[in-house]
Amino acid sequence: QTLLDIALLDDLNDAFPDACTPTVVSLTSDDFVVNQDYNGTTDENLLAEVDENRLRVGDKGAVLLTVNVADCDNDDTQFFNSATAEAVSPGDTDVEDESNDGSDPDPDGDEPTEINIEPTALIGLAKREVSTTVNVDGSFDVVFEFNLENFGNVALSDIAIFDNLNDFAFPAPCDVEV
Repeated sequence: QTLLDIALLDDLNDAFPDACTPTVVSLTSDDFVVNQDYNGTTDENLLAEVDENRLRVGDKGAVLLTVNVADCDNDDTQFFNSATAEAVSPGDTDVEDESNDGSDPDPDGDEPTEINIEPTALIGLAKREVSTTVNVDGSFDVVFEFNLENFGNVALSDIAIFDNLNDFAFPAPCDVEV
């Protein structure tokens, strides 16, 4: 038993108000043939209308959609979006399901996906000792590694790392040279 004529409909105009401009950046799938003309406004079907877009019993598939959202009013930072899957069963019965938030499909659920586009700046820093070498004069060469990660959703600039070795890592009477 196989579901045929699968369609995946997502109207981006329903998710974003008129002040916002959603633009499709990319649409891909390893499991389905995607509709290269999908724009989320006048063409709402993410999948191409081809025979290859079908699902056997127990099969599943994924589609990745990247959308750029611009020109929103600064007060509009939270939106909700739903998609609809449609198909035809072997007995020519139409079936459909509205999307659920998350990664697990549920034919009985229809909870919209929450989209938050509020700019958030967040940085993480980790420091570790890579190696320590004892020198002939009894001093030590210590190599540190610093790893930075941007955990926010905006680009960061003017990044600096401050490391006060004299106060914490090597307090007096140690003498630190960099």
